[in-house]
Parts: sequence; C-alpha cells; structure tokens
Amino acid sequence: MTDIYDRQTVNSRHLVAFSKPSVPEGKQLYYFDFGRSAWRKVVPLDNLPYNLCSYRFVDDDQDNDGKCVVTCHDSYRLTTDPDNEPSPDALQAQRTWRDAIVKKDAEFEYLNVKNETVQRAKVCWTKADIIPGVVVCGPREFPNMNGFGYIYKESRRFAKTGTHLPLLTEEDLEKERNEEEEADRRREAFQQRVESVKRTYMKRYTLKVPTKPRHVANMYVRSHDGFCDTLPYFQTLRPYPHEITVAWIENKMRERGETDYKWNPNISTHHCIMASILLEDEPYDWCFATHTDHIESYNALQGADCYFDVRVTGGTYCRLHCGDSDDEGNYGRDFDFVKDGDTWTLPDVTIANPLFAATAGSTLRIETDGDTLTYKKGFIQFDISRIFSRVQTGWSVSHLQGRILLNGHMWMPSMSFPESEMVEIPHTQPKPKKDDTTINVMHMGGGSD
Repeated sequence: MTDIYDRQTVNSRHLVAFSKPSVPEGKQLYYFDFGRSAWRKVVPLDNLPYNLCSYRFVDDDQDNDGKCVVTCHDSYRLTTDPDNEPSPDALQAQRTWRDAIVKKDAEFEYLNVKNETVQRAKVCWTKADIIPGVVVCGPREFPNMNGFGYIYKESRRFAKTGTHLPLLTEEDLEKERNEEEEADRRREAFQQRVESVKRTYMKRYTLKVPTKPRHVANMYVRSHDGFCDTLPYFQTLRPYPHEITVAWIENKMRERGETDYKWNPNISTHHCIMASILLEDEPYDWCFATHTDHIESYNALQGADCYFDVRVTGGTYCRLHCGDSDDEGNYGRDFDFVKDGDTWTLPDVTIANPLFAATAGSTLRIETDGDTLTYKKGFIQFDISRIFSRVQTGWSVSHLQGRILLNGHMWMPSMSFPESEMVEIPHTQPKPKKDDTTINVMHMGGGSD
C-alpha cells in the first residue's frame, strides 16, 4: 500500500518556511502508487525538511479532505516519463530493500552527485519527526564523519549493495574486523593514558557558591562539572632545547638533502609543521618559535597551542583581552600589561606558565597603541595535544596575575576569576556511549542538502 498523510498534520511538524515547489514548464509529474500498481498524476503541495515534498493525486478528490503523499524530490517513485521507468515488479523489489535500510548500521551504495562517484554507505541513525524513513548516513568506514546528511529512503542516490561496487568478500570483512579491533585497542589505551595523566597530574576545580549575584560567569563553571587545571601536567613536558628558527629549519632540510626547500612566511603554522617533521624521532614533547608583528588594529596571538614571553614595544597602554567584548566587566576578560622602560610585558606568562589557546572559538588578542608585538609560540606534539583536548571541558586553563583564565567558545564563554575562589572537586568518570538509533523530535532546521 501507499502511505497517505494529512497535509496539515505533516506541515505542523516543523517550523521552517520553505518556498513553494514547482514543476518544469510543460511537464507532468507521476507518482507510483503501490496500492494500484500504477503511475498516477500528482501536483506538488509543500516543500518539507530533508528534501521532502507533499503531493496530491490529480485523479481523485483527496484535496478536499487534505490528504497527500510525501516523498523526496529525487524519489524513484517520481518521474515525468513513466514509460521509461522500471516495471512494477522491479519497483516493488526496490521498495523491499529500501524499507530494510531504515535502521542503524544498514548498508547500501550512495551515488555522490558532487563528485560523481559511488561510495559504500552506512546508516548512523534514523529520524521520524516529519515522516518515517529518513536516515542519517555517511561513508561506510566513518559514517559519523563527513556524513551525507538527512536523506529519505526513496532517494535515487541510494542503490542496493552490489549494484555498482563488488560485494565485500569474507576476507575483506575479516581484515576490516581486525582493523576495527586494533583501532578499539588504541582508543582504549589512549583513554587509559588520559585517565592516568588526569589523576596523576591534574586536579578538577569549580567555583565557590557565590554569596551575591556578582559573577554571572559563575553559573557556567558550576553547571559544567568544573574544569581541569592542566598546568601541572604541562610543566612535566619536555621542551625541545633549541628554538625553532627559519635558519634552524633550513639547516635541517639541507642535512636531509632538501636543497630546494623554501620557507613560506604566509603559513602561520609552518614552524609547527616543519618541527613535527624534522623532530619526529627526537625525545621532546613540545617546541617553540618567536613571532613578531607590527601592531595593527587587530593583534591576535594565533597559530600555536600556547604563548609566552609576550612583549609590546612603544605605546601608552597595553592589555590582553580574551574572547568577546565584556564592557561591563562581568567576565574578567581584560589583563593589563606591566610597563618596563619602553616595553610592555606579562611577567608571569613564562615558558613554565604560558597562555593556552582555546580548543575552539575564542581568541587571545592584544589591545595597544604600541609599535611591535613579539611573542613565543609553543607547539605541543599531537598525541599530547589530544590529551589536553580530552580533559578540557570546553575551556583551556591559564594562570595569570593571580587569576584563573578560562579560554572558551560561544557556548562556554571565556572568563577569569581569582584563584582563591577555586574549590577542588572529584574527577568525573567517563560517560558511557549512548546508542540512540532513532530521533523523533520537533524539527527546527532546514533541509539536508
């Protein structure tokens, strides 16, 4: 049978204003009705999320009682030329395997229209908030990364496994299982390493209960299980004993026989990239390089994991600002530099106590009318940087002028507060993974493509 829906009910399931659908001039749309095993004329009614659209049959009076059918714009059941479509039996066979893929981990082939390739695909989860049959899918190897989006099961972009690509053999599947088991072991080993580092070197803190509504940022820290102070762990890391300079890199490249190497000053992370290549066999955990800029209207510390020895020459004022504007001072995002002769500095921001970059979003910038900005950029090895990212609850943590600076992002705003307001709390246990296969909530966004 063909699923029939109430037009008003379907439209009430989302809050998105879409443009009205249209049909190419001079064309007639047909929809295959499994109930009658025939192609029937339809007219489009309303565009819906997930590239869906509702349609009314032309050859009956369904419009009088508000009934409709719903499918995607590229459905195998829609056509303007039914004579060139598969037979009813072939369409029924399609319907059978398409119904079977509406479940977590179901596999099929995906026709990628962007690069005109065919990929093996897997379902991450299903959605049924507009109508049942929408799947969230992605590449078979990593379906949750670089996903294809929300797509209805009747899309012509889907093909049955084995249609365009050879079926995987038992040997292929065994190799894949071994690789997945090895990846699981590596992930488990890394998680154990994170837990060991966290419990050996780091303490978790939150803020004391405020006695008056003074610090609006307080509620963010208290509602996110506090934060881990990563500085004690950083101080155990081994810095490379020599600064990474252009001359050092060029000399190392010549030692490797790379006589054509040229330094690219336009890549902010070039020091980091080259150091990771040239020092891959060296026993170190992080390295650093010097960066110098002429003062501009916007002077951000950027292109590294941490920063120290920050200096500004000239000018009448100099301050460090973290994150968005804070005109009322509720978040404590400004720190004044100390003047020493013609140089402005942050005396307690050193190689042993750097400023840490945010994991995402927020920036550290210098506001000054000075002439030149100079600072050291620290690059932490990738595996160790992953540990920092894993233990941070959205904020990177720095110690500055007797205060704790939490460098965050849009949903976890940057802030600072006196160290005396910290209270140690127990570490939280890793949360178990959820296995939700179906999401059935009110849709608030647009289509998938």
